[in-house]
Amino acid sequence: MSGQAEVPTSQAGWAEGVRRLYFYAVLGVSYGLGVWAFNGLLQTLLLALLGFQTETVIADGTFLRNRVALHAGTLLVVAPVFWIHWVWVQRRTARLAGERESTLRKLFLYLALGLSIGVAFRAAYELLVLGVHTLLQLPPERLGAREAVPWPYHLLRIVLYGAAAQAWVGYLAGDGDLGVESGWAGTVRRLFQTGIGVIGLVLALIGGQELLALGLRALLGSLEPGAILVPGWRESFGENLARLLLGILLWRGNWQRWNGFVAAHPPEARTGLRRLYLYVATVISAVLTVAPATRLLHELLLRLFQVETPTDLVWSASPLASILIGGIAWRWHWRTVQAEAARYGETPESETVRRIYYYLVSATGLVVLWVGLVDLARVLLDWLVVQEATEAGFRIRQAVNGLSLTAVGLPVWGLHWRTMQRAARLRDERGLRERASTPRRAYLYGVALAGALLILVDLGRFLYQLLLQMLGGPGDPFGGETLNALVRSGLALLFWLGHVLALREDQRLGTRVEPAPEDLQAARRAALRERIRQLEEELAALQAELERLS
Repeated sequence: MSGQAEVPTSQAGWAEGVRRLYFYAVLGVSYGLGVWAFNGLLQTLLLALLGFQTETVIADGTFLRNRVALHAGTLLVVAPVFWIHWVWVQRRTARLAGERESTLRKLFLYLALGLSIGVAFRAAYELLVLGVHTLLQLPPERLGAREAVPWPYHLLRIVLYGAAAQAWVGYLAGDGDLGVESGWAGTVRRLFQTGIGVIGLVLALIGGQELLALGLRALLGSLEPGAILVPGWRESFGENLARLLLGILLWRGNWQRWNGFVAAHPPEARTGLRRLYLYVATVISAVLTVAPATRLLHELLLRLFQVETPTDLVWSASPLASILIGGIAWRWHWRTVQAEAARYGETPESETVRRIYYYLVSATGLVVLWVGLVDLARVLLDWLVVQEATEAGFRIRQAVNGLSLTAVGLPVWGLHWRTMQRAARLRDERGLRERASTPRRAYLYGVALAGALLILVDLGRFLYQLLLQMLGGPGDPFGGETLNALVRSGLALLFWLGHVLALREDQRLGTRVEPAPEDLQAARRAALRERIRQLEEELAALQAELERLS
């Protein structure tokens, strides 16, 4: 019997995880503090050396001294702390198997890469805006806070943090599994790419929409000499041009890199997070298209019914620009997600993402449709029962609101719901999986529950007023809020019945999925691979412990 107790493998693995968490946590905090301190020190020194803000920086020695001391002192602390821990981590990575593929290492590297890219792109944005404003001869007093920051500060940050980002990418590539990470390490990388892609897309859409709106305002304003253009167009032009260019660079660069991973490893295209990114981008583009289309239709109907006096056409520039830009992005992303599903097939994760998209959009469209129908039904009942309105044009405004919401909600809900219903009514394995899926159950039972609650609350309120009147009390079942409750509950009853019938049809066709033997074997193989990976990590930790004790 040996003189030293044996350490259980589970305890060794736990200790290794805690040690790894400590080192990467220290690296993350010290890198973030270092970025903040370096930026502050660089800006202060450049302000003093280049003579910007002479009256506050150079003349006031206390201000300069305090800022230099704060940021330089922070750098003197965090730089050696970061360096010591990074050297230790790199040596350990080179020595131990499995360390390069660890989730915590990937999390730190992608967080550091994201921070570096963010600082570099923020600096590029400020530099682009300053450049455009200078070309447009914008007066210095209208530059605001940007005038106080020297342009070399932005240029240096672009160069330095661009180099830092390239270095972090080099470390990720040096690990040997870039684009083919397994487990949570792959999830971290895909989350990073999803976030970068969404940020770039949003920036590009906002910039493109605002630039197009500026052009349309100028065009429409030239057609109507009396129209008033929005002031400050030069500031808006510079900011949105920078958003558009940098957004396209970020979105397109991320997408091309991700496509490179797909070309080298085709199963990457079937992962849930890649499909999630495409569906999220589709939803963002759709919202940018549908919301302004609703507003534009609402305004056009008001003018058609002469509720509002037309002034000029400049007001339509912003919604028209959003519809055009959003529609282009919507079509591109929708065709891309359809093409990838047809080319690479589906996995259980990507199928779940697709169902979540369809049922979430269906629920949103259903709510919009219900609100629009409530307004239309209320207008009809007001005309039949109340015979008067509280103010001039009230019924027309309510009807316009109902028409615009119904015109948007009906196709959004109908198209998505019909697609999923066709899949659920199939009498094969695909239809069975659809009927048994959690997103479908959540949608159907959620709509049924919401409808039942509306029926209980609103119909009960109407019946209370009706019975009160029948018993000789002061009840008013057809007045104001009570009539609204009747309309809401009546329409909720229709939707409730429709979705309850869909649930009954699902039960009749069958909702129990029996896993196929090959699926059971695949799940068993995946579980064994994961267990082997865990054992290899524990074995590596034990070997390292043995080397230290030797």
